[in-house]
Amino acid sequence: MPRSYLYILLFVTLLLITGIALAEGRELTVMTYNIKSGLGTDFKVDLDRIARIIRASGADLVGLQEVDRETTRVGGIDSAKYIAERLGMNYVYGPNLSARGGEYGNAILSKYPIRYAQNIKLSKQAFYEQRGFLLAEIEVGEHQLYFASTHLTHNSNKLRVKQVRDILEHTAKIKKPLIIVGDFNDHAVTTPIMLMTREYNDALNLARLMADYDHLSYQQLIDGHLTFPTTNPQSRIDYIFLSEELMLSGARDSFRVIQSDGSDHLPVIARIVLPLDHSPQLDVGIVVSGAMEEWSKKLKLNYQEVIDNAAQLLTDLDYNYQVIEDKRFREIDLSGISLLLLADLRKLSLPEKYRLGNYLLQGGKILALNQVGIKPEFWDSTGFLQLLGINYLGWNNLRPLHGFICKRAEHPIWQGVSDWIRIENNQGMVVGMVEESRVLGDWYNDFRTMPSHPAYKNGAIIETENSLYLAANLFSGKNYHDQDVQRLLSNCLAYLLQGQTGVE
Repeated sequence: MPRSYLYILLFVTLLLITGIALAEGRELTVMTYNIKSGLGTDFKVDLDRIARIIRASGADLVGLQEVDRETTRVGGIDSAKYIAERLGMNYVYGPNLSARGGEYGNAILSKYPIRYAQNIKLSKQAFYEQRGFLLAEIEVGEHQLYFASTHLTHNSNKLRVKQVRDILEHTAKIKKPLIIVGDFNDHAVTTPIMLMTREYNDALNLARLMADYDHLSYQQLIDGHLTFPTTNPQSRIDYIFLSEELMLSGARDSFRVIQSDGSDHLPVIARIVLPLDHSPQLDVGIVVSGAMEEWSKKLKLNYQEVIDNAAQLLTDLDYNYQVIEDKRFREIDLSGISLLLLADLRKLSLPEKYRLGNYLLQGGKILALNQVGIKPEFWDSTGFLQLLGINYLGWNNLRPLHGFICKRAEHPIWQGVSDWIRIENNQGMVVGMVEESRVLGDWYNDFRTMPSHPAYKNGAIIETENSLYLAANLFSGKNYHDQDVQRLLSNCLAYLLQGQTGVE
């Protein structure tokens, strides 16, 4: 199998695990909490304490497990109703078995209207407790989503596998966003949890990939996420799973375990953002980088000129476009944008790279120039650069290198354009190519007498199925004001958007 296909396969696999793409819309805080009937570490049943813990968390949707209704151990109280009333929340209850004069099961609390609920009994073996999957449809403003609370058996791994398969079977036909929370009674690297992560994103995995890995040790990535037992946590068995439309917010505390004493489990919360219901319909989105703007100011470069020149060219070509700041880029739905123009984007985050890679895999087009966050970072397994057809090898502005870009291959982007494109200040990126990329232009020296680098890293214009990468910023300064450069850029846009050149 070609290496680039392996990168794409890796990207798709990791995308199921991460699904990182921050979406515009309403932010929600969701919680999972096994309350053990309200029995705290002080061996006292205190449902008011449970309510206080939930209120302090700011949770909007809560999945509870081990919830009693009218049992002797809670004094005949309907626990879910009692807690919901204390919090002013809506609730549904899903009893799974009879216990101590009452019932025992899962519950859902919601600040938003609950339109529908179903309690699904999971697979059971003789002598084991009946377990359930409580599913509710929630109306959150203009959004509709499903939220589920579950509690799997602790007795048998084989039975947990069956119960997970029950859950996946029942949720397979759900089209709306779905959040599944609960006590799964199993560690992350086990068959039940791996089955779940094939279909849904583990919120902790999203949080880890959004973390600043340069400042976190391996142990720090593990510590702080264990949920059981409360007094000395040794295991992580409580989970929040998200369907692929749902993303974590960009906040540092978008996933956390709350220290508390209300049960033998610790509650877990995640801050998520609901997806857009609409997408801007654009020919081109110009993605603007705040990091690049700051860096340019330090070096006394004119980054705004790059954006202005790109906007002017798109206006002249009568394309429908918008300038999209990188903060907004993380939030909007990209499906209605035909092409993304990336000109000098520094320090793209892992979530942003996942978004761009997914955009390419979904058939979106990218015209990328110069610095597009291509310098490799620790834990960057997104595959985005491989989808662009390149590997980062360095940057160079030493004369006489990078004096010209020379046409290598016949291609529509060269129609009406000189075979030699002069590069201002000899500035450009040095990149290697993956197997499926095609080199359309090479770096040459100031005298046009020899290539700037060995062939494997001398590509200056590189094509893949849905993208063109130009290793120099042709929208900057004197570069852009060259008529051949403008024709080349016009041709690149026309080729990606319509499969034809911009030259009449």
